[in-house]
Amino acid sequence: MIRILIDTNIILDVLFDRQPFVEDAVKLWQLVEAERVIGCLTATTLTNIFYIARKQLGPERTREVIADLLAVFEVWPVGKEILSDALSLPFTDYEDAVQEAVAQQAGADAIITRNLADYTRSTFRVMTAGDIIRELETGVEATDK
Repeated sequence: MIRILIDTNIILDVLFDRQPFVEDAVKLWQLVEAERVIGCLTATTLTNIFYIARKQLGPERTREVIADLLAVFEVWPVGKEILSDALSLPFTDYEDAVQEAVAQQAGADAIITRNLADYTRSTFRVMTAGDIIRELETGVEATDK
């Protein structure tokens, strides 16, 4: 089964009903729940989501969201080695470099993000939620990296 690292923006699209991205993000979440794909988040994704969401959803609802994420997704750790490795990667954004370093260590098959341009230097297949959904539904490999 394919193991995908899901970027923070995909989860935020679901939480904040961000149009026009929410439909694919919700479908991807459902595919993870249905165990058609192994969806993984980094530990820093959860802390970033909490920080961002509590301002709009309040702390109690945000805790419920984090509990839901923990129930559905694998969570990959971010420690000193990952943070150090990320510094050596050719990414402009450190957060994206951390995602890449975690994906490398955990053996991800792809990174799923809405911001493909952030991962032009990635060593992984980088796809949108819509791309991976179409690939899983049709069995035809998407042409993205």
